[in-house]
Amino acid sequence: MIRAVKPDIETGKEGEKTMTDLLDKYQEFFDDAYKEGALNARTKILISLGTALGAGCEP
Repeated sequence: MIRAVKPDIETGKEGEKTMTDLLDKYQEFFDDAYKEGALNARTKILISLGTALGAGCEP
């Protein structure tokens, strides 16, 4: 029984690190996507909201 639980605990720690890395990458993507450029951040957010509503997502 202990042998079966120990790998799950280790996998959980690895999964936690993977999730943290994934969230860091997502935040980096989000920051890059909403940087000022041809469109300002407000316009980009409104486009995102319109797209989400058009897809049937609830606000």
